[in-house]
Order: sequence, then C-alpha cells, then structure tokens
Amino acid sequence: MVKISDNIQHEKTGDGKSALDFLKEISNKKWRIITNEILEEGGDVFCPYFYKGELGCETHEEASEKLLGMLPTGRNLFIHHAISGSKLKGIMTDELNEVVLKREVIIPKYNNIICGHIHSPHKKAKDKVVYAGSVFTNEVGEEEKFVYTMEDGVITPHKLPCRSIVKLENPTAKEIEKYDSNSILKIILSNKVTEEELIVMKGLLSPFDGSILVEDYKTERKIIKFADGELDLNISNLIDIYAKEKKIDAGKLKAGYELIKK
Repeated sequence: MVKISDNIQHEKTGDGKSALDFLKEISNKKWRIITNEILEEGGDVFCPYFYKGELGCETHEEASEKLLGMLPTGRNLFIHHAISGSKLKGIMTDELNEVVLKREVIIPKYNNIICGHIHSPHKKAKDKVVYAGSVFTNEVGEEEKFVYTMEDGVITPHKLPCRSIVKLENPTAKEIEKYDSNSILKIILSNKVTEEELIVMKGLLSPFDGSILVEDYKTERKIIKFADGELDLNISNLIDIYAKEKKIDAGKLKAGYELIKK
C-alpha cells in the first residue's frame, strides 16, 4: 500500500540544494528520502521538484522537455510538478511560470499520475492525474483536505478534518451558517448595507475562530474589519502606524507627505 500526500515543500535553491537534505541522514531502513533524484522502484516512479537551472536549461519549456526525457515509463508516477491541461482554482496549469509537464506526452507512460506542488486537492472523474494537495489549509479557497491510499492500482481519498478558509461575497445568513465554527471566513460586502444589517453580519461571524469583513463599495473607501477590531487603511492611519514602529515624529511625516502630494 502507498500513502499519498503532498506534505513536503520544494524548498530548494537553483543548484538543487534543499532545506530537506537533512532527511537523507535518517537511518531508518523503511524510509527512502528523495530530494534531488528520480527513483524507479517496482514499477513506481518518484520525481521531486526540479528548477530549470538544476536541469541546465534556460527556459521552462526546455526544462519540461528534458525532464520528460528523464522519466522512465512505469506503472505509477509520483511527481512534485504540475501537469498541463488541468484547471485549478480558475487557473490553467499551462499558465504557471514554472516547469509544467505536457499532458499528451506523460499520460501514456503511466496508469496513474499523482502530483504534489499544488496545495489544493483535485481529481476529475476518469482522469489519470490526481493532485493530492497539502494536508494543511493556508490560503483562501481551501476548504477540504485529503490523504489518498493506493492499493492494486485503485486510489481512494480519505477526507481529513481541517480548518476551512472561505471567501464569500454578499453572503446570506444561510451560506455563512453552513460552515463549522472553526473556519476562517473572509466576507466581502460590495452591495451597500445598513448599519443594522452590518450589526447582524458581525453577529453571524462572531462564533467563528477568525473572520475578516471587508466593506468594498465602489463609490467609497474600503474598510476592513477583523474579528478583534477595525483597521481603517487611510494614509493618515498608515503614517501613524509607521511612525510608531520606527519611533519617529508622525507630524513631520504627514507634513512631508502633504508637500509630496502637492
């Protein structure tokens, strides 16, 4: 059985040195650490993340062609790179500014392709390509996390408990209340609301572990309210914050700003 998850980042420099190289020193015979080499074992192929510089290439396209040539044909490919032709969170993987492998070349070489690199899990029906995703939420839009097991070529997802990070625009109370209280919500109000409606909205957000409420009306200055207070991002307040951090005279900074502005 193979357990699949993208829980290790590609913290590498251009020459291939990695922040994870220390893992190679682990002497556990049951572990095989792969950080800067391609490994084929029992029909399974494992490929870590490579920068174009590591592959001696000047462009991502050239590096993609070279990496495709380095990968042996096998049963299953576990790779820390994106595959072209996938749409993830509204963005095609083809548009990523990095080494992306061509779907039409790599698909015929394997029964299954399991990708790391992309933090959000993704699997289309009858598609060979599975994006395992990371096991932690760290940006807006990440609401579900999984680990996967593979046995006899069959991949099974197992949903993990996680803290959802959700962005909602002009949500109804019903839309907000469907999320668990340990979620973090970012609410965008682009339709003008009354003070009474705003109070109700804040009440709906109070049970959650974290929330950000943004009033973003097209004809007015944006106001951002966090769970523990309001952050008014006008120039005067920003200068006050900067002056306090740098321990300098805010009055002089504001006077200088007015001179520049004129």
